[in-house]
Amino acid sequence: MVIYMLDTSLQTNQTSNVVFHQLSKLYDEKFVVNCLTTAIPKGCFCLLGPNGAGKTTTMLMLFGIVKPSSGTALVMGYDILKDSLKARQKVGFLPENVGFYPGLSGLETLELMHGFKGRKGENPEALLSWVGLEENSWRKKVRKDSQGMKQRRGIAQAFVGDPELVILDEPLSSLDPLGRSDMMKKISEKVRKGTSVILSSHVTLEVEKMADHIGIINNGQMMIIGSLNEVAKQHGFLDFEIDTSTANITDVFDTIRAAELPLIETPHIVGEKICVKTKNPEEIEKYLLTLSIPAKLHPMSGALGDVYIKEVGGF
Repeated sequence: MVIYMLDTSLQTNQTSNVVFHQLSKLYDEKFVVNCLTTAIPKGCFCLLGPNGAGKTTTMLMLFGIVKPSSGTALVMGYDILKDSLKARQKVGFLPENVGFYPGLSGLETLELMHGFKGRKGENPEALLSWVGLEENSWRKKVRKDSQGMKQRRGIAQAFVGDPELVILDEPLSSLDPLGRSDMMKKISEKVRKGTSVILSSHVTLEVEKMADHIGIINNGQMMIIGSLNEVAKQHGFLDFEIDTSTANITDVFDTIRAAELPLIETPHIVGEKICVKTKNPEEIEKYLLTLSIPAKLHPMSGALGDVYIKEVGGF
């Protein structure tokens, strides 16, 4: 088991807005969350793990719905034991099984929440449109929603008030493949604009497309935590992709070939991606950032699945 710990001092800072300090939860004398002590970086953090690993319980403790058995955490600078309400006011939350008042419409529900949040941020109509709900559905009673519509409304309500941090428990469940792909892009766009997102999943291929950092939790313990590239590097992966969907692929490719970068082989193009082999992905990442090139480096598709199997399955 390999654990990559980040800043574990009990304070949030410019790089993290959630910090765990020996956070634990017992049910029937069994730890479902066991002594989590680490910081969650800003950006998109994905919590991976099998069913029953402790993902949902961890999120419920962060949002103040479940009380820890021991330890604590800071959320946006507030202790979840001493200032749970203040922490909750700073955070958007999508629970695993989202529920709404059945007698209200989706629009009425969001308008109510928008009022609670001081009418900050995007208006309810804009959020419902953003999650892909057509205007003719906004005023229908929520009890008539399909599971997919309910999930979209749930995601919309999590972003009401323009929170700095949004916690999403399995946000892509109940969505069809096209809906999942579209929602991943929408959430990633929010992250690019400055919102931090913590989400749970057990679908590694989807996480690879969204996450800046990941944590793998199993039996209540954080097995591994770090950036995607750090985790891949520590597990011996050498193959990485540079996603150039938001940049000119020819310009990026020529720039990389001309630079003195720690590459093992000559890079090559596959679709909208540049494939590179390297032992030092962080050097290439820094180089792209230095030149302000809007391209993202991440492990070759499928690498995270291999890491997950090793950490959770013990292979």
